[in-house]
Amino acid sequence: MGGVYSTSLNLANECTYTVWPAVVSGHGTPPLTTTIFMLEPGESASLLIPPSWSCQLWALTLCSYGLTGRFNCLTGDCGTGSEECPSAQTIPVVTVAEFDISGDGGHQKSARIGKVQPI
Repeated sequence: MGGVYSTSLNLANECTYTVWPAVVSGHGTPPLTTTIFMLEPGESASLLIPPSWSCQLWALTLCSYGLTGRFNCLTGDCGTGSEECPSAQTIPVVTVAEFDISGDGGHQKSARIGKVQPI
């Protein structure tokens, strides 16, 4: 994602196990350079985002690379076999948070789908 941004989305893993946050930009908004990354227990990350941006966010858990080298997770897997997700179509269904941040400082957030991981 190019440009200079002063808005950030801060994520923290407050679980006792490793999570892999997935962040997929909404339609018509710039994509991030990566959609999935690892956070160990107690770690946090700050993602720089454009002033007007939307996304879907969820947590993948119990992730590993199988014998064939494909990335897969017990919860939140998007079925690509890699650390990239094109959408929030997860297997199995998980809690997905949606954020819509407007350039005037306003924002909306909602949770949808199912509840497997706390957000």
